Amino acid sequence: MRRASPLVVAGALLAGTVSARAQGWDGQLVKAEFLYPAATIVLESHDVVVRAGIELPDSLITSDFGYDIDIGPDTVQFNFWPTRIGRTWTAAAFNGWSFSDLTGTIPAITGYAVEAVSTGIGNEEGIVTSFDADHAKASFAGVTVAGSGAFNFIRLKLTFAPWTNLGSGLAGSSGAPSLAGSGTLLANSSGSLDLTNAKASSLADLFISFASAPTPFKGGTLLPVPVGLTLVLLTDGAGSISLPFAHWPTGIPPGATFYFQYAVQDAAGPLGVSLSNAVKAVTP
Repeated sequence: MRRASPLVVAGALLAGTVSARAQGWDGQLVKAEFLYPAATIVLESHDVVVRAGIELPDSLITSDFGYDIDIGPDTVQFNFWPTRIGRTWTAAAFNGWSFSDLTGTIPAITGYAVEAVSTGIGNEEGIVTSFDADHAKASFAGVTVAGSGAFNFIRLKLTFAPWTNLGSGLAGSSGAPSLAGSGTLLANSSGSLDLTNAKASSLADLFISFASAPTPFKGGTLLPVPVGLTLVLLTDGAGSISLPFAHWPTGIPPGATFYFQYAVQDAAGPLGVSLSNAVKAVTP
């Protein structure tokens, strides 16, 4: 009889206690910058916390006009209200907005593209998007908005990596152990959670939680708090533990968040323990 991966068992046990949550940029501090006439020239900048409602109303935008910007957990929407006149974005090397991570805690961006536009948007092919791990840009040079008295919009969609390294390691005999996750976390997909660089042949506790309230622990900081489940494991002769899974559990809602971190028995740690970095996993 094949044994299930301990990670899959843990996910299944916790599945009934997690609920769908906003993810991505929700609740995060984001820098919004208007760039014109090139991507290197910043005409205005705003630091905003992503929340319900409009982050950048037209009244706050000083270098452009005619729209509000609504930043969601995984979308950016430009709203053109019926009371506003039509407009054309001037042709330029870049004429648009950049949004970037200010705290280093937002999952790595893996995509940024047009999701939908209203019928009053012209020259849609002029919308050019780009991204890297910590920012997303969109230029609207040449794009038009009809002044028909109807509501118009441009909505851009972000995608994020499911795994985020949150740091908070504590060094032991060979430095801080390293924890990394892989896989899409889609139902029935494969992946792995891998610990390396820990003390060889040592007891290791894997702490798992669906929340994070950083707490002092053994001279370092434990992030998966309150702890929902602890797996007691043993590092191999190379100081590693691999927890592969062939089928991520079904029934875990999109946006469910898990936190993982190891504590490894290690006399070289400040209080006899080393800590891996913590890892956050968010189901897509």
